[in-house]
Amino acid sequence: MSEPKVDVVRRAADAWNRTDWEALQAIYAADVVVVAPQQWPEAEGARGWEEWRLQIERLKESWETERVEVDEIRALPDGRVVARFSWIATGRASGAPAGVPMAAVYTVSSGQIERVEFFLNLDVALEASEGSE
Repeated sequence: MSEPKVDVVRRAADAWNRTDWEALQAIYAADVVVVAPQQWPEAEGARGWEEWRLQIERLKESWETERVEVDEIRALPDGRVVARFSWIATGRASGAPAGVPMAAVYTVSSGQIERVEFFLNLDVALEASEGSE
């Protein structure tokens, strides 16, 4: 049951790395809810695909290159999916490398991501997943 949900999250990471807007729009629900990490400098969430796309565009435009490297994706007992990954970028002006380890908890239904909550720590993500939904 949960393997297709894991595949959806994996496809989202692949589409992110390709900046494939058509694939991303198909993967994220029109009314997706995105929760940014609390410690993130611009800890602004998004409601709906259009808002989420604008945030992705702003993030991608800030860097010369950027990608996610997935370390682990697995189903949680409640049917949600957790992913551990690194966001890796190269500064546009400086050329300086940047890397941030992250985690996210995804709610996937009918083949689409309905909610994603990002964290800067896998343990915090898992703790939060136990206390919600």
